[in-house]
Amino acid sequence: MKTKNIIPLVILTCATLASAYYLIYVKNKAESISCESTLYYKIFVPKPGMISDQHIIMNLKGNNSRDDGKGRISLTAKYHTGNDTYYVRRDIIISYQVDNNGLYFFKTLYINKYARDTIPENIEKQLLPDIFSKLNSLTGYTIRPAGKQGYLIYITDTPILFCNRL
Repeated sequence: MKTKNIIPLVILTCATLASAYYLIYVKNKAESISCESTLYYKIFVPKPGMISDQHIIMNLKGNNSRDDGKGRISLTAKYHTGNDTYYVRRDIIISYQVDNNGLYFFKTLYINKYARDTIPENIEKQLLPDIFSKLNSLTGYTIRPAGKQGYLIYITDTPILFCNRL
């Protein structure tokens, strides 16, 4: 008689544990994002008519909880006017937290500047977001999937780039 009662109890316990595992770990797992984007645009500050060519690669690795992760953002850029050309080549190691609306809060942990990174500091401050130039800087971006092709990355409500999945 007791055996008949134990089997349904074991099945019910297993089902409850499996459901809890799914809800806590699988459903809330932060998505790993690997994407790249190439940008070309004209800048009017600090110099009118400055041209920017940028290539950005983003690799974010989510942990088992939705609220944290680490990643790397690589930036290769060339800024040029008629007379001056500035190069940027750096890898940024970041940590991040994600809220339920897809807002990623990035914190810069390490900046690796390559030898080809020749942009003067006064121009760098005007052209690059703090995430690429200051340790411990905090920056928020909204990242939303855009189908199977990639991600749209926003500052507040303004899209700033489309990042193709890798």
